[in-house]
Amino acid sequence: MPGIYGYTKNEPDENLIPLMTSSLREITQLTTGIVISDEHLQMSQVHLIKPNKKKSHRADIFISIEGEKYNYTKEDFEELLVKSYLNGQLKNTLAEIDGIFNAVIYDSVEKKIHIISDRYGMKFLYYSLDNSRFSWSPEVKGLLALPFISKSIDPKAVESFIELGYVLEDRSLFTNVKLLNPATIMTFDLKSKKLKQEYYWKWSAIKTQSITFKQATEKLGWLFLDAIKKRFDPSKKMGIALSGGLDSRAIVAAVTRLYPDYKGTLFTFGIDGCDDIEIAKMVANKTNWNHKIYHFTAQNWFEPRFDSIWRTDGMLSMQHMHGSEFLDDISIDIEINLNGYAGDVVCGGGWFKSLPLDTKANIYNMQNFYKGQTQQLSFDTEFYDINKSEPHLLMNRVRRFTNMGTVNSLDKIEQRKPFFDNGLMEFVLSLPDEYRKDHKLYSTMLLKFFPEFFNDIPWQKTRKTISGKESNNLKKDNIIRGYINYAREIRDESVLARINELLHVNGSKYSHFVDIDVIEKYLTPHLSSTKYNYTTEIFIFLTLEYYLRRVSNFS
Repeated sequence: MPGIYGYTKNEPDENLIPLMTSSLREITQLTTGIVISDEHLQMSQVHLIKPNKKKSHRADIFISIEGEKYNYTKEDFEELLVKSYLNGQLKNTLAEIDGIFNAVIYDSVEKKIHIISDRYGMKFLYYSLDNSRFSWSPEVKGLLALPFISKSIDPKAVESFIELGYVLEDRSLFTNVKLLNPATIMTFDLKSKKLKQEYYWKWSAIKTQSITFKQATEKLGWLFLDAIKKRFDPSKKMGIALSGGLDSRAIVAAVTRLYPDYKGTLFTFGIDGCDDIEIAKMVANKTNWNHKIYHFTAQNWFEPRFDSIWRTDGMLSMQHMHGSEFLDDISIDIEINLNGYAGDVVCGGGWFKSLPLDTKANIYNMQNFYKGQTQQLSFDTEFYDINKSEPHLLMNRVRRFTNMGTVNSLDKIEQRKPFFDNGLMEFVLSLPDEYRKDHKLYSTMLLKFFPEFFNDIPWQKTRKTISGKESNNLKKDNIIRGYINYAREIRDESVLARINELLHVNGSKYSHFVDIDVIEKYLTPHLSSTKYNYTTEIFIFLTLEYYLRRVSNFS
């Protein structure tokens, strides 16, 4: 994945950057940036596109940024942060920036390294402080390449991955490797070897407002259009991953309204005849965009996902890597994907069936989501001091699970996420939750602003229109839901042979953490009868076992 990486030196002539670079480029074709090196540190950057060689604005201050901003458009990003840093206004500036990025500022006079995350922490940056040596990387494997980094596995993180399919808060699968928190400036003092971190923004900055439902509908529509406009670049090859859901369709509708003459590429994947493909065709027919359809087959869906396990550092189950099989082909037509990431929960209140309204997240109301891992989590922190439960889920379930799907594609296609626009997010969370419950606000806005896309085309989730009308546009018999029938596909002879080889308990890596035989507990019952479906558990253990084996051979 593109990003900034580096470490602090023990010896002035130490040169470990090539090890990190090699690990980050192992299964990608990323471009390597310039190497910055002095007696205290080495750092570099890998890029999806050819880097800008201009990286330093003062001899004593070095800054590197991975990502982009969507406001302050007339100011160079690096110059903006350097100026703010020198003026003591860095926290205030960062709190206002709308973007997906991380940054490193090295002050060679003060002997301090500052690593920075975006407001919602969507551009990952991992770090380690091991034996007083500080290091950072966009992927865990970049840190594991360093000989001084401990490869000790975190059993709590493994437990979380097994139960939930993702890890929580700042954990990775390694005890000494952490993920930089959202909205954070972390500072390492080269003299004292101490590490400190502070939030530059908190969810409590969002204040409730009094506004009618009608006014809210109108404002949401214009904010959504503005979020799209800030992220759309007609000079680039733009694309949209189009499913049968509402969020990607909303993006298509907004782009069609704003840029009626632009012709980009829509892409959809699934099995032949599934609702996602059929609904996507209906949407695409209302545009002048190209529409490419990718079909999963018994031959193409399984083996390509093993490289994606390595790409996502073992923290995304194979079951949720839909479309990674087709990235090479998709990237020929698309440079930037407008991603419907979490639109249903941001605008649609998709969690409210399981959450109390207008209530701060706590150990009790989060139990349905985090299950047996709830005790691991922090709720009474200043970062979440808001009478809403969703921010906690956005920063854990969405950031640590949903976001991994986009992490999986970042070495091929840049991802922009309009539903995480600052203005849009602040607005919806300033409203009474009742407005968004049952998709009321979202559906009303979509019907008002984009009726041609939502009046008659059904929603994959219900097979009805969002106003509740029955649709004649989908076949009534032989209904095919979902991308692929995993319960059936894992019975394929070649797939099953690979599963048995990886999950045999004797000599397995997973058996060091759980006292079960996965084949006996999950695979055999699954194969014995169609009334059992253990695909989720089987794929989680497949992912974990493959990753632990590969990382044990990593040097």
